[in-house]
Amino acid sequence: MLYREIRACAFAVALAIGLAGCGGGTSSNGGGGGGGPETAIRGRVTDAATGDGVAGATVAVAGRSVTSGADGSYTLTGATVGDSVLVRVSGGPTYMPGIQVVPVDAGETTEVNVALRAAEKVETIDTTAPNTVTGPRGSLVEIPAGAVVNASGTAVPSAVIRFGTLVTTDSNFAVAFPGQFMGKTSAGATPEPVLVHGLLSVDMTDAAGAPLKLAAGQTARIRFAVDPDPGGVLDHLALDDATGIWVREGTASRVAPGVYETQVSHFSGHGGGSFGGFGSILYNVKDIGGANVAGARILATSTGRMAWGRSDANGNFVYLYPLATTLGFGGRAWKGSLYVGRSYLFDGKINMVITDHSGPAGTMRFHVIGHYSEPLVGATVDVSTPEEPGAYVRKVTTDATGTATLTGIPNGVYLFAIVDYSDSYGSWRAGWGGWRRDDHTIQLNPPL
Repeated sequence: MLYREIRACAFAVALAIGLAGCGGGTSSNGGGGGGGPETAIRGRVTDAATGDGVAGATVAVAGRSVTSGADGSYTLTGATVGDSVLVRVSGGPTYMPGIQVVPVDAGETTEVNVALRAAEKVETIDTTAPNTVTGPRGSLVEIPAGAVVNASGTAVPSAVIRFGTLVTTDSNFAVAFPGQFMGKTSAGATPEPVLVHGLLSVDMTDAAGAPLKLAAGQTARIRFAVDPDPGGVLDHLALDDATGIWVREGTASRVAPGVYETQVSHFSGHGGGSFGGFGSILYNVKDIGGANVAGARILATSTGRMAWGRSDANGNFVYLYPLATTLGFGGRAWKGSLYVGRSYLFDGKINMVITDHSGPAGTMRFHVIGHYSEPLVGATVDVSTPEEPGAYVRKVTTDATGTATLTGIPNGVYLFAIVDYSDSYGSWRAGWGGWRRDDHTIQLNPPL
């Protein structure tokens, strides 16, 4: 049985469209310069477990940095950026660092919200002697005597070590995951999707907070948790802090149910995972006139995964997902400023759950919500094929919970049109006669 759930976030179809109600707060760092539209990155730093804002976190992009405000919000301007940027966040001694890689548009504002994991273990160690530091879920870091040095390579007598675990089944896995869900089978290989089952992030500093590292030629033994546990031997993946990509550095062996062990030559994020075994979803971005939108920035999220990307010349973005999992898929796309809209600006959300993609037909369930996340009652959901967009396969109206269910839909490519005839949104709807239409094309492809 193929099971899909679509969640659409209502937005104003007009010359100005924003993300109000879908984003975080702001604060200013006073940076940047004049002379034209300024490229800015703004968002909020939060605790991954509680959702509370993290005050005083350092957000760094391309050599510039800013400190988050009391509610965790920040705005960083003036950084020299390319097509994408790496955002690095440090929440201080009680949090593990966070890394995200996101596409940006010159002269526009990009929203980047970062969730930080609290350090589960913080301990000061005597580095002149061997140390074994244990943590939750069977995690462990074992460091030989005299193996820790400062940035210049000089041995130090003590160190503050902190580490935190993360496994796929954690409810905050996708938002707290450091870096991208992309990996390399070797340092020189082309990045490709990677499945990470669990990881251990390790950070080591001196008492003043200056970074420390393992001396050249030294290794440490680590153990980390995974869930679910695939058994056998996993690829040992290490996070490249400069790119946010995970690189295969060897293998990790199973030493207990859900616990794997490997040797490391540097401290960063380390985990166990695998390459291959992905299916794909094609997400198509269109403007209000039905034309494909190229170059739209897309944030795609699913159960335990998240990816940034851009739509291609045909408005398409391909999202890859692990085959052996239930997938809750959400997509948000936009082009132009998040807050100063253009006629072709697109902002919508889709949420899809797939439990089995092999059946000949299945059920589509749509949950339609408004601008402030309230359910839209009485909205009409149209489903058609792109080849015959006017020949609707099915129409159904949302119920009191904003849900519409269609059954007996064969596998294939469909255009989902969600139409809300309510005029409850007031003046911003009046110019369009009290209607709006969001079109999303989703294609469920066979496994790669």
